[in-house]
Amino acid sequence: MKRGYKQRTPISGYLPWLDIIEDDKLLLEDGRSVAAVFEVQPVPTEARSKDFMAQQRNQIRDFITGTFEEHNQSPWVITTYSWLDSASFTSIVDRVRDHAMHVHAQRDAVLDEYSNYFIDTIFREHIEDMSRKGGLFTDPLANDRNWGGSKRKTYMVFYRRHTGASSRRKGMTPERELDTQCDRVHQMLKAAGLNGRRLKGGEIRDWLFRWFNPNPRQTQGDTEAWLRMNPYAHTEDEKTAEYDLSNDVMTRDVRSDAKTRSWYFDGMPHTVLSVEQMNQAPKIGQLTAERYVSEEEVSGANARITCLIDELPEGSLVITNIVVKPQSAVRKHLEKLAKNSRGDTPEAEAAREEVDFARSQIARGNKLYPYAIGIALRAADDDELDNAIMTVETKLAANGLQVIDPEYDEVRLDRYIRFLPGAYDPALAQVEIRQRLAYTHHLANLLPVYGRGVGTGNPGVVGFNRGGEGFLCDPLYTGDRTKNGHLFLFGPTGAGKSATLVWLQMLITAIHNPRWVVIEAGNSFNLLSEFFRKWGKSVEDIVLRPGMAPSIPPYKPALELIDSNGNLIQSHSVMEEVLEGEAELETASKDTEAADGGQRDILGEMLIIARLMVTGGEAREEDRMSRSDVGLLKTAILNAARTAKLAGEQDLLTSDVIAALAALKSEKTERAGRIDEMVEAMSLFTDGFAGELFDRPGSELPDADFIRIEMGTLASGGANKDKLSVAYISIVNQIIARAQRTQRDGRPTINLTDEAHVITTDKLLASYLVVVSKLLGRRMGLWLWQATQNMKDYPDDAEKMLAMFEWWMCLFVDQGELANIERFRKLTPDQRTMLLSTTKAPRKYTEGVIMSDTVQGLFRIVPPGLCLALGQSEKEEKTARFKLMQQHNISELEAAAMIGEMIAKGRRKAVA
Repeated sequence: MKRGYKQRTPISGYLPWLDIIEDDKLLLEDGRSVAAVFEVQPVPTEARSKDFMAQQRNQIRDFITGTFEEHNQSPWVITTYSWLDSASFTSIVDRVRDHAMHVHAQRDAVLDEYSNYFIDTIFREHIEDMSRKGGLFTDPLANDRNWGGSKRKTYMVFYRRHTGASSRRKGMTPERELDTQCDRVHQMLKAAGLNGRRLKGGEIRDWLFRWFNPNPRQTQGDTEAWLRMNPYAHTEDEKTAEYDLSNDVMTRDVRSDAKTRSWYFDGMPHTVLSVEQMNQAPKIGQLTAERYVSEEEVSGANARITCLIDELPEGSLVITNIVVKPQSAVRKHLEKLAKNSRGDTPEAEAAREEVDFARSQIARGNKLYPYAIGIALRAADDDELDNAIMTVETKLAANGLQVIDPEYDEVRLDRYIRFLPGAYDPALAQVEIRQRLAYTHHLANLLPVYGRGVGTGNPGVVGFNRGGEGFLCDPLYTGDRTKNGHLFLFGPTGAGKSATLVWLQMLITAIHNPRWVVIEAGNSFNLLSEFFRKWGKSVEDIVLRPGMAPSIPPYKPALELIDSNGNLIQSHSVMEEVLEGEAELETASKDTEAADGGQRDILGEMLIIARLMVTGGEAREEDRMSRSDVGLLKTAILNAARTAKLAGEQDLLTSDVIAALAALKSEKTERAGRIDEMVEAMSLFTDGFAGELFDRPGSELPDADFIRIEMGTLASGGANKDKLSVAYISIVNQIIARAQRTQRDGRPTINLTDEAHVITTDKLLASYLVVVSKLLGRRMGLWLWQATQNMKDYPDDAEKMLAMFEWWMCLFVDQGELANIERFRKLTPDQRTMLLSTTKAPRKYTEGVIMSDTVQGLFRIVPPGLCLALGQSEKEEKTARFKLMQQHNISELEAAAMIGEMIAKGRRKAVA
């Protein structure tokens, strides 16, 4: 049936909407006035400093006072609506899928089996669990309030109710005036540090439709299904002559009850509680900001947070109403008050003082505007609504807001209508009486534009904030990074670093499908590699232990420096110049890009390895290394490569380079002693396990989706430190070679190094990584990710290496760890506050802070049960897996999957 012929409901005559015109304007019932609706993204406030909050409040006050022109007739009315929209939280799954499809489409690819499985099964089931009634778990930080998925929405509606006496700029229609005002609102929101966008017609209509159809019997209470059956009429051709927006959005099942003073939509009672007065000056973000219960306890086990909007009953709507009244009219009102308080009584004296104070505030730009605050409520039945009313009364009183006693509010039905979008009319004196005056800096404190961080909105990394909203950003996405996609993750012991890394690898693989080379020292990702293999990824597991390690031929790439005739192809090394201090890194990076478009510096790579073999990475030996020593190594490498190339050899072994170096004694007799020292040092890499790794023919890394390299014996430290560095650089060189071969197919390469404090702290190696990241990262789509649980073991020399990471993720930081972080990264006061406020709840979440050039914020890692199970590496966790394997005759991966399901079921049961 055409919507225009639906029977009108009794409430329709009270609703203020005729239609949506020009696809972005609410046409009000007078047929002249129009309203716009903006969605505003609240500014993040969790764990922010007092100075930050005060600055943000001042910017919001400037928005209130400086955005809307004051009119005596038909003043601007600004109404905000803020609520927790749990139903729309599940749209994060579609957002992840859309982003993954967009990323793949940029390289003409489609989602593979793994991506589809991860998004549609693992991720979707986790999000559905989070969105269940009761959420995922109770949150000890919020006094055991249930925590689950949610999405906060904040809409701002503004309009003028035009009369015959309304003034507008010459030639302006109400529609054009509104469009001009929208442009200004957008600019002023940006100036206030807020992001806002104007809603289109379909979004406005669907918002109202959902409001008034909370429990449609036609679809057994499924509002979204009912909405799909009654879509928005986008064009005039789809509307009948009798179309009326109020009738379109309103349920057929509507009534009011004078006894309960409630409206009933689809059988659910709705009402509003109106604030009568402020009993105290409101704090910044009083209604919607996250605040600590005690300013003395903002970190540690005793810290507790509170946020009024989170604590309101489900379905609550926080509404604020402001009338931009000319201050000349307010001054007249103050003059009248002053005249009426000429007596000598204490009351009269106090009134005069208040008037004088108000005048001085107005003179300073702190204006007085009429305001109203309401909390719209709904419930399943009257008893539940009564409980909600009592809860809200108590919560508001605790926040210094006194409500009109609902038992004696005779016009509560009418008041509900007047709080609807576009319904308040300042010209109606009997309504205006219900509004009080407030200073604009107090109104700025109360506006629901203080919230929590949600990231950039691009879901490469998916975390959650303390309110359960998605915290999304994507280090690999060009829209989110400014310099690079290099990432450094710090998580002390017990912070959940391994589980976080498993989560990140599963997410990034589903969205970007990069080539991974994961270097670890602890076998943390063996189950993850098995999982990837099961779902169609090509996987290589390499373990560097005696008798089972493959050869890592460090000098084989040198053959590419010589052509088939024995002529030298490359003699210049940018890497050598930078490491020797002969060139600045930034200049070298630009020069290299202009000269070769980002080709490998093979000669520089070989020299680094030879130098490490000679010095062992020891500072004393590095200080002895002269430029002439480097020159000898360079000559030896090139001579050995030329000999092997002319002989048709496919490999260049470490012993070949040593032999070429020793042969130089006949030419450089005066350097014979130093040559012997270097030959002796390098010979240590040709015997035993070192010879097994570095002095056997071998091949480069295969083009697999996921290569996991367990450093095994080399990561034990001590005498193996130099072997570890040589192996690491040799592997990275092969990663670079593969990235160069594949750079045109659009797939990024990520070299993830776990336990980086063990592997990458050698000074020369760290310098090498800095050069590699600068010269090759963006051009080849090669990103270096490092993770560590120990910042203390990083030497001071690592500062340049750690400075190359645009993205930092720090999990659960205490005061001692903060000091170690500040050795290498300069932090703002807000970053320090956020880092120290991070906490964790075992088997529930770990909090962290992400910092980059485009985003910073506090987030929670709450992975699906399977991700937690795949990352379990403690002894007792391995034992539990083994028991399941024995009991059910299953593989270790299948046992991990069972544990993951147990974790998910445990979460469901805990809040059931």
